[in-house]
Amino acid sequence: DTFVSDLLAAWSDAEQWQASRARDRDGVRAGHDRTASRPGAHPLTVRELDLLRDLPSMLTVEEIAEAHVVSINTVKTHLKSIYRKFGVTSRRDAVRAARTAGLL
Repeated sequence: DTFVSDLLAAWSDAEQWQASRARDRDGVRAGHDRTASRPGAHPLTVRELDLLRDLPSMLTVEEIAEAHVVSINTVKTHLKSIYRKFGVTSRRDAVRAARTAGLL
């Protein structure tokens, strides 16, 4: 129950952070909030949250894949999605954004 509560709280926090980041980046034009239609407005999936926890480590993508028993391409796909949702282009920036959002 605690895990589920923490996960739901993190999900909510991520949604709020992503919405505020999108508004800050794009602005709200003529009272129309575009965050609902933006790809970055979607919260992280459970699998993405699992992988996100490994990003601050010194593990390579291959080692992360091995630890999660998935393919390297699966990890790369999840990482691309995380980067897109945070609006970043690097692992370091994703970690920084996740820390700012309280996810790490």
